[in-house]
Amino acid sequence: MFGHIEPSVRLWTADYDGEIVGTVQLHLTMKQNGAHRAEIAKLMVHPQKRRLGIARQLMDVAERAAVEAGRSLLVLDTRAGDPSNTLYRSLGFVEAGRIPQYARSADGQFDETVIYYKLLEVPERLTFIAQSRQQVDELTILLRTRGIYILYEDRNPYAGGAEHYAVFFEDPDRLKVEVVAP
Repeated sequence: MFGHIEPSVRLWTADYDGEIVGTVQLHLTMKQNGAHRAEIAKLMVHPQKRRLGIARQLMDVAERAAVEAGRSLLVLDTRAGDPSNTLYRSLGFVEAGRIPQYARSADGQFDETVIYYKLLEVPERLTFIAQSRQQVDELTILLRTRGIYILYEDRNPYAGGAEHYAVFFEDPDRLKVEVVAP
């Protein structure tokens, strides 16, 4: 299951035999200087359903969504000593540092947290094939009316060359997109 809590927060749940047994959130940074990053938050799997690959699947879905949203950096934190540290390292996350007394446990004790990051490979540009030049023109008009930035506006619709009828633009997640007519 997938949902949006707010525009910058994506949420997934894992289902096992009809029961929700896990969840993860992806928080997309909306600040202009952080539009390249996202944070993994609240990865949780029911204790009786751990070691079945559920957390790994949830992380995979969240990571793919981050890439699709144009994010090239994922960050997260977890309590030092928790088994989740092993999972994150196995997924390619790198320890960036530790913060003592970061979170208070149910028993009132302060726990250290470990900060992790992972660099993601984001495609330079996505390319789609339109059905016709008219479809490219209609999309260009729609993009302009919605205030979406059209790249190479001065060379539109031949920004890719004399034989390349297309529109290039940045989507709201700042991915470069090309829609080209056959």
